[in-house]
Amino acid sequence: MSEGDLTANLTNLKYYKDYKIATKMVYDRGNGNEEVVLAEEPLRLDLKKVEVKNIKETSLISVDDQGVEIDNSLLSAKPSDVKPYYLKVTTHDNKVTRLAVDKIEEVTVDGKTLYKVTAQAPDLIQRNSDNKFSQEYVHYFAKPKAHEGDVYYDFNDLVKAMQDNKNGTFKLGADLNAANVPTPNKQYVPGKFSGTLTSVEGKQYTIHNMARQLFDNIEGGSVTNINLGNVDINMP
Repeated sequence: MSEGDLTANLTNLKYYKDYKIATKMVYDRGNGNEEVVLAEEPLRLDLKKVEVKNIKETSLISVDDQGVEIDNSLLSAKPSDVKPYYLKVTTHDNKVTRLAVDKIEEVTVDGKTLYKVTAQAPDLIQRNSDNKFSQEYVHYFAKPKAHEGDVYYDFNDLVKAMQDNKNGTFKLGADLNAANVPTPNKQYVPGKFSGTLTSVEGKQYTIHNMARQLFDNIEGGSVTNINLGNVDINMP
């Protein structure tokens, strides 16, 4: 019996699905055909390399000793231990990939202080900023800058302030990013807003990546000199 006699072509199999191979051997030792059925063997096809594409959102998740998961995308300080952390990467077709965090660094890019989170996973390949393949996935989270008076540099900080004082004056001191800011309500600021929201004098800054409408109701209030970019409201 040659090696070619033991080769079979398997077609139309799907990745990550469990199959079983059932083998029946028929042979002749001079006394007619004899048949032996071999034990079933499992078969599963896994991709050798995985690339995460079409990314919608990346979140930094921590897991406590009780197994409770907490979204820590809005880091205020670099963690001393990265073992409880992983990156949750969600694609536009709602597929979720979880990557163990290897390290978290505080870096400065274009004058902005950011947290650089590097994650790894077996057989992961990812395109880096130079469009070359790397075995790491890197994501940057902005380090929140505290507000100065009525000027705000962090969207989460701004939303909390407007929720607490719906008659106040609030100014954007930079472009803000709403990604990963909690959205428990249909609006970031529920109720009636009668205050003022604008950019600092001479500027017109943008709030990016809002997943809810900003206000429930504006009555006697004013919203001027701000832009909204990449708004993506997708609610049940």
